[in-house]
Amino acid sequence: MDTDQIIENGNEEAKPPIFNKWKSWYILVIGELILLIVLFYWFTKTYS
Repeated sequence: MDTDQIIENGNEEAKPPIFNKWKSWYILVIGELILLIVLFYWFTKTYS
């Protein structure tokens, strides 16, 4: 099935590029945000 047909018909869901489910992408993004917050907090406390 062509990509244009999928968009027009709307019968098939868009699949995520790397992971099997979109939930995995959400977990990855939220985990990265938590990691960045912790690192920035640590940098602030250490070097202030």
